[in-house]
Amino acid sequence: MHTIKFYSPSERLEHVRACSLWRRKGNTFISYCRAHGIARSTMEYWIKKYGQSGTENSEVQTRSFVKVAGRSYEEHPPVHNCSLTVNVGPLTIELPAGNSNADLKRVLLTLKEII
Repeated sequence: MHTIKFYSPSERLEHVRACSLWRRKGNTFISYCRAHGIARSTMEYWIKKYGQSGTENSEVQTRSFVKVAGRSYEEHPPVHNCSLTVNVGPLTIELPAGNSNADLKRVLLTLKEII
């Protein structure tokens, strides 16, 4: 039987802050949820409500955008000239040459979740 835990607003805020720190250390959002027994959808709601950085009075978040000049990775993604093969037990992942940083990052984060 699964026990439902009710969190106070301050506990929710603390989890949002801790999850943000967890992710800055190179871990994933999903791994934080698993490690702390919090449903992914619950944590997504808390982050939406309290803000990514966990600011306390963020019921209504005001966001402003600043235009940054310079080259964007979306416009010209860096491409790697070597191929990548990863073997984990019976699982083999092969990426041919010509992958962007975003492709490699997705593969590595997926592997991190699996392993």
